[in-house]
Amino acid sequence: MREIKFRAWSPNRNGFVSDCYPIGLKDKSGFRLCGVGEGEGCQDTEDDGLILEQFTGLKDKNGVEIYEGDIDSFDWIVCFEKGVFCLKQSLDARIFIPLCETDITEIIGNIHQHPHLLQ
Repeated sequence: MREIKFRAWSPNRNGFVSDCYPIGLKDKSGFRLCGVGEGEGCQDTEDDGLILEQFTGLKDKNGVEIYEGDIDSFDWIVCFEKGVFCLKQSLDARIFIPLCETDITEIIGNIHQHPHLLQ
């Protein structure tokens, strides 16, 4: 069974917030997260502009956990599309490859810290 984990990107902090988990939808605009940062308790994603990304349950050849928003060595983006984790050539691409049909050899970055990899 796949471990269910999340990470949250904070544009305001320009980094990932560690040790967070969603405790449910606050409303249609965002999740309510707990354990966001040291001693911060719970907060809402829309308050900080947090972007929630889920762990795929897979690791690359170096043992790096693969999350939504990661970029592989061929510059494909890990997404969740139509109920399945997949790879897409761009965020707006209509064609995707389900992760179960391919091997990700190496994660080289993510769409937040390395947007230049997508150009």
